[in-house]
Amino acid sequence: GSRACQELPLSSMAALFEHLDVPTEHLSIFWTVLRREMQFKRRPETISLELFQAVFLKVLRRIRDMFCVKIGKGQLVTQNSRRLEDDYDSLDACGHGFFGQCFWVRHKITGHERVAKRI
Repeated sequence: GSRACQELPLSSMAALFEHLDVPTEHLSIFWTVLRREMQFKRRPETISLELFQAVFLKVLRRIRDMFCVKIGKGQLVTQNSRRLEDDYDSLDACGHGFFGQCFWVRHKITGHERVAKRI
């Protein structure tokens, strides 16, 4: 049939996660998101391909967010007339691009870790 009418059996979700190289330990996230999307009391036997894709995208975003480093504005070193090395110890590099290199720094007094960009 057409894509919109395809139904996926929920009993095959573990195998589908394995096929998509997503660890089955994250299935609990899938069930939680699906329950919120459908607001069911008893789990249905099948879901539409369209609903699966929407739920799976949310699951992947949650998994990404569990493993991503959160960097806030307060962690960034703003422009300063002092030398960076006077106030900060350089740590590991964390990125680079056309306009310079980013790296972690630790304030020598407070111990706060931030990201600095050298242009």
